[in-house]
Amino acid sequence: MIKYIFHIAVITIFISSCREININNELKNTVILDSLLVLQQTEMRAIDSTKLLSYIEKASRRVYLFESENLNPFQKQWLHHDKLAYEEIYLSLKRIHEKIDSTHLAYEYSKQQIQALKEDLLHRHLNKEDFKGYFTDEQKILAELKEQSDNLNKSFTKHQHKLDSLEFKLQGVLTQLDAIDSRDEESTKN
Repeated sequence: MIKYIFHIAVITIFISSCREININNELKNTVILDSLLVLQQTEMRAIDSTKLLSYIEKASRRVYLFESENLNPFQKQWLHHDKLAYEEIYLSLKRIHEKIDSTHLAYEYSKQQIQALKEDLLHRHLNKEDFKGYFTDEQKILAELKEQSDNLNKSFTKHQHKLDSLEFKLQGVLTQLDAIDSRDEESTKN
């Protein structure tokens, strides 16, 4: 009789745990999350950091040129709106650079979380219900990071075009200002 009860208990435990044994779908879901993350990181890396830094430097140099002591008050007033445009571009690009760094860190953290989720699933530290909750959270985080990445990309492109347009519009003025600034630097060295 005790043997019979023991067999029923073992069979009952086995049947109730069978639902938890097959985790193939959950593992596939973690692979999908990981693939999405890699794709989004690749898109995020499309923003050329070298180019971004060169645009930040260029905007900074232009602001410096427009503040030159070699310019008289009339010239400074005439160039004031362009100076403000360069300052706005400079500050925006600096913010983009900072946000890109924090977004890369967020992607790395998310990657670690997805890997931990997968390992917890494999080592049976999570049941399927807990997994669903964590999986949903990671999906939301990846969606937010995707939106943030897209916004950074759009913003960089927009400010890049603004800077290029200003450079084209002020090409002659900037050439003269660079010449004046270079001449002033040479005279201070001598």
